[in-house]
Amino acid sequence: MTLTLQDATNVASGVNAQAVVRVFTGNSPDSGTQVILGGGPTGPTVFPLPEDDPAHDVDLAALRAADVSLWVEGLEFAGEVKLEMEVNDGTGSTCSDQIQLKVAPLILLGHLNSARQSFVSQITTWEAAESAEYCTQRFPNATPPGVSDTIIADPDNGGDDPWAQDEFQIGYQESPQKAMYVVLDSKRDRGLEPFPVTLLGPDFGHIQINDGNRPNTRDAFGNLEVSPPCTVDDVSYPLGRIYYGYNPASSLPAPCAGPIDGQLRAFLERQALQAPVALDTDWLSVGHVDEFMSIVPNSVATHGWSVVLASPSLAVDALQGDALTPGGVESTWSIPRYWAYSVGTVEELLSRSLDAPVSGTELDTIVEYNSDDTSPLIATLASITQVLATEFGLEASGDIVEVPVLFNRIAERGVDCDPSAPPPPVDLYFATAITPNLANGAFYGAVYIAPDNFLHVTDSTLAEEDTNGNFQRDPGEPERNANTVFDSHRDPFHAYLEANVPGGLSVIYVDDWLVYHLMDGEVHCSSNEVRTIPLDVHWWNTVP
Repeated sequence: MTLTLQDATNVASGVNAQAVVRVFTGNSPDSGTQVILGGGPTGPTVFPLPEDDPAHDVDLAALRAADVSLWVEGLEFAGEVKLEMEVNDGTGSTCSDQIQLKVAPLILLGHLNSARQSFVSQITTWEAAESAEYCTQRFPNATPPGVSDTIIADPDNGGDDPWAQDEFQIGYQESPQKAMYVVLDSKRDRGLEPFPVTLLGPDFGHIQINDGNRPNTRDAFGNLEVSPPCTVDDVSYPLGRIYYGYNPASSLPAPCAGPIDGQLRAFLERQALQAPVALDTDWLSVGHVDEFMSIVPNSVATHGWSVVLASPSLAVDALQGDALTPGGVESTWSIPRYWAYSVGTVEELLSRSLDAPVSGTELDTIVEYNSDDTSPLIATLASITQVLATEFGLEASGDIVEVPVLFNRIAERGVDCDPSAPPPPVDLYFATAITPNLANGAFYGAVYIAPDNFLHVTDSTLAEEDTNGNFQRDPGEPERNANTVFDSHRDPFHAYLEANVPGGLSVIYVDDWLVYHLMDGEVHCSSNEVRTIPLDVHWWNTVP
């Protein structure tokens, strides 16, 4: 009996048929097995095997007396091959049969699939008290009923890695008989490196894709997300579309700030069903798509969901008094936490100079960078908005909901560089959020969890106000706005978010200032989830 593997007509591009499946013998996959085909670059295998391997020598009498079990194991997600069997009866007469096999693709789960389990990483080696407080705010206060809470602790986070979103992404595989979760483990491998493998178990697989190059910030999975279902130019994506930060025309030096792992990009492309979309993140310090967008449900939007998109010009409008707040915004408002940026009032924040002015222009202040029509920040976000509209079929005005986020421009040299290698010869310029980023939130059920902006004005019944209507700064707590109970609706950023968030969605604010915001991250960066596998859409009924 001779077995051969052949490439199917639509086999995953660049993957040899021998690497797609493995064929082995035995009464069960766990007893007396031997690989006879596949699992590597081998040629056709003749069965019965040669006489020097008597344990697997099956002659014609044995073949006539009982069935011979051949087991097939899939090795390459979404791979497709033809397996051909030819049996010779010893007289020169042969018969053959052929079957086409397809390995289930890896399907990533998107923002709006119902959450079953939520993860936050609690650190102990720096800002330990603040990290513990953040976890207390998140669990159970900000997590809806029905979602189990998991705090990742040392040693699974090394004690120093709070970025749960960046280490792994949860997806699944499905057959007509069952479905199983699969954790896609990023190659960033920092403090949280041990954790994804702990999810491995019955009906929960693990995979890591790595091209062997040194990881950079864009390899983390805050830079890998999935939209809900959409239809674009009459092409349906019932399992949504993957999107990640990648600029094929990037001028950033690799590996210091280079692109997302090339082997991972090719792997995601081969899955086909969720047709990846590349969005430019070269302009961002951390370089992740969750730095400027999230997704929330919206019953009146084109696809039933909206993109929450960072808008720097709205942030300027809000701080200049155009926000939906009682009495507007006063430039003299005290904002003590913003001493981290060397400012203490709204006026000082708006007039603050950029850390790295835009050369060849007159753009040298926060206001100009965030609102001027000639600003590269405004132009870049306009370009991204157009890509989102085109690639996700976002046609109506409510399909993209802008929220105020104020950015700074910084100069860096040697982002994520190998310390043993020389840094780039020139500075690299990036944007980073000054105000806690409302577009970097986490969605659960009907709740959007957003970072608190601490631009509040307190109610006069809660704190003593000065002659300008501001609260008095408490010298004992310089990092806080003097009082822990605020009228959130008198914060211009909160007011704008709550006035424009889609109907039926409530907003909960958490304090992520010290552990996340000042480290260039926010709520979404801190979170990860196991979400429900959809039961109404099956990949084998979907034509990519």
